Amino acid sequence: MKSLNPSPWLAFILAALALIMPAGLLGGMTPAEVMKYNTTSAYAGNGDKLAQYNLGVCFSSGLGVQADPAQAVAWWRKSAAQGFAPAMYNLGYSYVNGIGTKQDLALGVSWYRKSADLGHVPAMCNLGICYEDGVGIRADAAEAIKWLGKAAAQGDVAATIRLDLMRGRLEADKARPTNSATKDKGTSGSAAPSGQPLSKEYLKVMEAKALAGDAVAQVVLGHAYRYGNGVDKDPAIALRWFRESAELGNPTAQYYLGRSYYDFTDYPSVVRPDHPLAVSWWLKSAAQGTIEAMEALGFCYSRGYGGLTKNDVEAYAYLSLASPKSRAAQSQLTVLERVMTLAAREAGAKRAVELSKEIAMSISTTKKTDSGGTSGGVDKLEQSKKAKEAELLRKGA
Repeated sequence: MKSLNPSPWLAFILAALALIMPAGLLGGMTPAEVMKYNTTSAYAGNGDKLAQYNLGVCFSSGLGVQADPAQAVAWWRKSAAQGFAPAMYNLGYSYVNGIGTKQDLALGVSWYRKSADLGHVPAMCNLGICYEDGVGIRADAAEAIKWLGKAAAQGDVAATIRLDLMRGRLEADKARPTNSATKDKGTSGSAAPSGQPLSKEYLKVMEAKALAGDAVAQVVLGHAYRYGNGVDKDPAIALRWFRESAELGNPTAQYYLGRSYYDFTDYPSVVRPDHPLAVSWWLKSAAQGTIEAMEALGFCYSRGYGGLTKNDVEAYAYLSLASPKSRAAQSQLTVLERVMTLAAREAGAKRAVELSKEIAMSISTTKKTDSGGTSGGVDKLEQSKKAKEAELLRKGA
């Protein structure tokens, strides 16, 4: 049985997974665990803040006692009242998501802030996410970057991924005219598919940057032509820009290019279905932290689609990492858990930790070799052309 004491590993992975794992995942109700629960309960009853936190974990995860989210919240509240940062973080998560208590976004954010101010890394990450998305607090990109940056500097994977996704969008926003009526709300460098049309001036700037090898601008143009946003809708041009950007390493473009090969209804006259090729692009995108790509891969692994061998452990890992930010991934994960053995779920959780580290390493490597925006874009154009030719030859197009 894993120790109930907070540890670097716990802080690293439970930020995304602890409160969504099935009750028995961290162990069954063995005699040893029941004894551990009883001991923890005794210390908690005597006012020990660490024991109160751990008792909340027991009730949240079903460790040695029947799972009871409301009891978990009650014990975390006692621990938080004594200034224990991890308990404050768990309270924040509970209020934001309405787990074990009535949902209260503002109160959840306030607990995240208290925990973050005490140096709790997962709380820094989630506070940054709330600032970015405007959850329970007014959206503020500067504050989002500040808190995500603090968490990422201490190795938090989710924060590192968020910063990477923000980088492209903020780069695109810099080129947007100051009187623009909207701001992009999608993933890295994506133009909003709905809302006010993009201005001709803005699109002209994006086209110049795209032709110079700017992968983010290429994604912006891809979305513009895909949805007819400020230009005539043209699936062929949209796909061309997504491909150019994907071959330059942009994770958002890689996801959308993969989707075009999997769900090709948006491009009926310009692309043929190729599920294995879709999966290959999603693997590249997921390696850079794209949540939608992780969700897609989880789906494919769980069913053996796209040329992948059915692998519930791998599916569990991808869906676990995606589920905190994706309701669809949460739903898929719930379905998958019902058919997995406890041993398989434990293996899936272990694989999720490994996968998160692989993604963090991939993102770190990418940042060292290509700082984003136009950096490295022109140098990669020749490589992208060769890759495109090889792909077309393989498909016989």
